[in-house]
Amino acid sequence: MTSDIDPALLALTGSKIEILISCNNLADLDEFTKSDPMCVMFIKQFGQWKEYGRTEAIRNTLNPRFVSSFIINLEPSVSQHLKFSLYDIDSRSQDLKHHDFVGFTDVTLDKLLNYPKTVCTTSKNLRTAGDSRPRGMINITTEILKDSRNKVSIHAQGHKLDKKGLFSMNKPDVYLEISRSIENIVYLPVYRTEIVYKSTSPRWRPVEISLQKLCNTEWDRNIEFSCWHFSGSNYHLIGRKITSLRDMNNQPMNGHFKEVSLSSPKKEKSGKKKPTYTGSLRFYQFRVDLHYTLLDFIRGGLELNLVIAIDFTIRIDGDKWLMLKAWYHELVSQVKMSGGLSRPFPEKQGARQGGVWSPTAYKIFVNPILNQLHQNGFGCYIGSIYCGAPTVADDICLASNCPYELQAMLDLQEHYACQENYTISETKSTFLVTGNQLDTHDFMLNGSKLKQSETATHLGISRDSKCRFDSSTVVQERIGTARRATCAMMGAGLHGANGLNPCVSLHLIRIYIVPRLTYGLESIRLAAKDLTSITKYHKRLLKQLQHLPDKAADSASYLLLGEPPIKAEIHKRIFTTFGNIVRNFDSIEHQLAWRQLATKPNSSNSWFIMVKTLLEMYDLPSCYDLLQNPPGKSTWKNLVKSTVNSFWEQKLKLEAKTKSSLKFIDIDRLSIGKTHLIWSSAGSDTFTITKASVNCRMLLGVYTLQANRHRFNQFEVDPSCPLCKQGPEDRTHFLVLCQHFTSVRQPFMEALKIVMRELLPDLHQQITSDPLLLTQVILDCSSSPFVQPQYYNRLECLSRGLCYALHIARSTALEYHYK
Repeated sequence: MTSDIDPALLALTGSKIEILISCNNLADLDEFTKSDPMCVMFIKQFGQWKEYGRTEAIRNTLNPRFVSSFIINLEPSVSQHLKFSLYDIDSRSQDLKHHDFVGFTDVTLDKLLNYPKTVCTTSKNLRTAGDSRPRGMINITTEILKDSRNKVSIHAQGHKLDKKGLFSMNKPDVYLEISRSIENIVYLPVYRTEIVYKSTSPRWRPVEISLQKLCNTEWDRNIEFSCWHFSGSNYHLIGRKITSLRDMNNQPMNGHFKEVSLSSPKKEKSGKKKPTYTGSLRFYQFRVDLHYTLLDFIRGGLELNLVIAIDFTIRIDGDKWLMLKAWYHELVSQVKMSGGLSRPFPEKQGARQGGVWSPTAYKIFVNPILNQLHQNGFGCYIGSIYCGAPTVADDICLASNCPYELQAMLDLQEHYACQENYTISETKSTFLVTGNQLDTHDFMLNGSKLKQSETATHLGISRDSKCRFDSSTVVQERIGTARRATCAMMGAGLHGANGLNPCVSLHLIRIYIVPRLTYGLESIRLAAKDLTSITKYHKRLLKQLQHLPDKAADSASYLLLGEPPIKAEIHKRIFTTFGNIVRNFDSIEHQLAWRQLATKPNSSNSWFIMVKTLLEMYDLPSCYDLLQNPPGKSTWKNLVKSTVNSFWEQKLKLEAKTKSSLKFIDIDRLSIGKTHLIWSSAGSDTFTITKASVNCRMLLGVYTLQANRHRFNQFEVDPSCPLCKQGPEDRTHFLVLCQHFTSVRQPFMEALKIVMRELLPDLHQQITSDPLLLTQVILDCSSSPFVQPQYYNRLECLSRGLCYALHIARSTALEYHYK
């Protein structure tokens, strides 16, 4: 009858109630050890007790405090009968009949609440049917939960913890327990880490706890961090720290971690003058993450035109297959280019390329088997981190140190594929035996024997059976792929002489060549010789596009196009990959990052140590800062791009300033991301580009004149001009002074004087009469302090014409002269 219901409880209808369990003085049912208790909660429905949930089992204790709790919706209008039963776990069986029964108690939910208090603890005796003797005490704590989707990310490490054992000589086997206060009287655990054996500085796996679980969203509520030593038969408290979420969040950083001291309650009670310090906890990550739902965004003013939610279950059976069938029935695609669409063409097999649902299709079929492999513990581990099945889309790699375990993984995958009505191709599958394996094993899939290979490629990275991971193989494959792509684009004008403007060619290289050249290189450590090989190929390609010989200054060939070395592109991709890792807290890679950075020295070949070194080289935030406070995707991308480009720009400029051949270029005006005027003003006309290439060679000092030849063969080559014999034939002599080309030079000089007179009425005579200043204006007018930007194109056009005319005249004259 509703008249018997507490009106205060009616106001809480539908509220979530969390039930936490702890026990005291349980009956010991084991002969030589203590019980391993587990609590099971039952709820009465239609006169029958139905199991609602179970806690974890705790080894060797008669006073358990369970981390697992029960959450139930309050329905005051219905009598909610609950029964709590304690069992002594003797095996891994899920059947309760196989375990020893300790005792039970039953109660209604409303009797466990004491509204308006939100927290209430009730203690009851455990009993068995037909026996009035108590079998221990059970403490049932209920708390009305406050709605919250926020989470707290914690990554902790103990530091200099007290030793245990006889004379305190042994390193402890430590786990960390996080507890929340109950009315500031007792503390009940909300999380318990794994045990780290034999360590005074244990580092536990990162953990993510809901704010609701940790403190029920009460920032000033006391929480306890305690370190325990488990000796196999007893639990010993090493030290604890009582604090609050607000205090921990405001705790200042000590380098790249927060540190709190631990104290021993026993030493505090003893009144000894000796300090109670028993070690400390270092928090490399302690961050509150806010999670918003779609409803929160809508309440904030977000407007939506349409929202569609589709629930993909793990198994696809029945008429759900019709959705996939209709999805691919008579499927056609079109290519969009230059605002137009190609003719439709059918897609007859495979996942639809570029389809928005294609990744989801892979997840439907692949994710469950990956979860099963992980849950069964099949495959390799790095430390305690599971890495047995690295997968992208439908490319799965199974890794194991045991051949029998690997066969079990294949059998599990085959069984799952049969359940889901698809087939794994054994002809496309292969296996490698790495290292020095003396025994040979046959692996079966779909009833057929898998072929063994000496080499295999997974996600574009080649491996061989001798486990000699030589990055030169991968680099040579990438260079070969890039070279083939370059040759395929020669028909479109991607070549040196008589080709496209280098600005356009560079754009094509960035889109089509660089991705093929660098694919997968961000995920491996490249040897110095391999970096040299790929840099040499990329550098030579850029020089060929600009019609430059190999002897041209490397720094100038990069700066004229505004393109950094390929090493910079690889580093950007490495940083982008690391950025993805630090933003995905639940990923295996994120766990590996913390482990490798904590355990590997700077001399290690670990990929994460390489990232750490690169971050220091570019003066970017440290690995620890990024793992604790990951930047947004666009923020990190922009920071990496600007920092890496700035680093290489300064390095190339310093190198360029040491080259005497570049004295007519204003190095400080050059920058990464901006093409030099010599190419940006050339347009798309082939003849104009050819003239600009002659100008470019003269600007970089690689146009062959007698002075250049004399520099490398002083005893056999005379530096004098072979045509006028009036002095050494250098760039200034050839462009301005040589009398043999006066008639060729005169019309260009007249036009140049007109522009200079218009530009600088007072200084034009001084500039045109000074050979060095005039040479500077001819070769690179943008570097002259006297020339304004609006005159760049006009002067550059005259310079191109003059250089090309002199080039043709000199070639003709020398051919006649030597004949």
